Amino acid sequence: MTLIFSWENIMILRTWKAKTTSKNINAYFERVRTVALPHLNKKTGYRGSQFYIRHIGSDYLEILVLTFWDSHDAVNDFSGSGENTKAWLPPEIPEKLESWDDYAKHFELKLSDPCL
Repeated sequence: MTLIFSWENIMILRTWKAKTTSKNINAYFERVRTVALPHLNKKTGYRGSQFYIRHIGSDYLEILVLTFWDSHDAVNDFSGSGENTKAWLPPEIPEKLESWDDYAKHFELKLSDPCL
């Protein structure tokens, strides 16, 4: 087991949530794959992303998006504004969502026990 610990920033995690319907989830992920991910992969300091879903009743799903960044500066460059917690959505995505958070949350990685 290799644990990684540092008082310095190892990585920044940006989290964001949205809700959609069972009917729209596949179209949402297709737009993520074809629009959002190509955009993110062009950004300096972007390390990758993970998308999780949680069923809410029979027709709705909550989506948790995790994006990983080298630094706060990389997140600032990505957000393109002084308000780096403002959510970013390509214009093609909101029509596939029922609701979404207006703001993301940022966390600094301090201890890691790699699992993936």
